[in-house]
Amino acid sequence: MDEVLSQLSEDYGLGGKIPKERWSKHARYYVKRWGVRNIYECRLGPDWRLTYTLVSEGAGIAVVALEILMHKEYDRLFGYRTT
Repeated sequence: MDEVLSQLSEDYGLGGKIPKERWSKHARYYVKRWGVRNIYECRLGPDWRLTYTLVSEGAGIAVVALEILMHKEYDRLFGYRTT
């Protein structure tokens, strides 16, 4: 996990941005609780997904982990078909 966050802080393009039209009620919780304006995902092997956000921090950008989800749970929350 620490390695993935370190890689993401060096290259934000490693993850993919989740379009707002895919945000479920669960994802909107991030907005209400923490004021999140963007949500990204990154694969952690074949079975897990990390959701994270990018925030301004001083003169730079910080990666903030939101959740680690099983792939099927991630698909369900963001409206993707599960296999």
